[in-house]
Amino acid sequence: MSIEPEYQLLEQDEWWDEIRIKTIPYFIAKPWNEWKITVEVSLVRKNHILYSQQFSSMAEAVAWVPWGVATARKTGGFEMPENENYCAQSGCAEKATVFYMLRHLYNSEGSLMQIQYPTYRAFCKAHSERGYTEPEDCNENYVQFEGAFPKFDGDRDDDLYPSWYGEVVDLIGSRRESF
Repeated sequence: MSIEPEYQLLEQDEWWDEIRIKTIPYFIAKPWNEWKITVEVSLVRKNHILYSQQFSSMAEAVAWVPWGVATARKTGGFEMPENENYCAQSGCAEKATVFYMLRHLYNSEGSLMQIQYPTYRAFCKAHSERGYTEPEDCNENYVQFEGAFPKFDGDRDDDLYPSWYGEVVDLIGSRRESF
């Protein structure tokens, strides 16, 4: 059995960090010989277009945005970029260079939850200092490690379970630290 680490999005992350509305002119040669437009609305994450829809006018495109945003994530059907390659900070499209394991997860009411699998976030250097206001997204809740996200192959209980009980596990070497 292979266990993949869980990549945890920030609470305020809405899957897309940009909405683009673009007018695209095109020419119809026959039978009218005239210019027309198409208006394209795109939901974008980290400069990767997740979903786009075309309309015949700007008014139709703008009217679609509230409904499109409300339903696009629920209906899915779009290809997500690999989250671990990018900074987890909403709106930042830089590559991740600082990798953290979360010590604790919290639900939307702020109550502590049990971590089922190793849970990670990654940030670029500029966003790696997280501050102290949100319990889940604060400096004390992160344990930094070197390299990219670890991959698990097989039942490696000796690697997984100690992190549940407050130990940092070096999955590459044999170093363990308690905190």
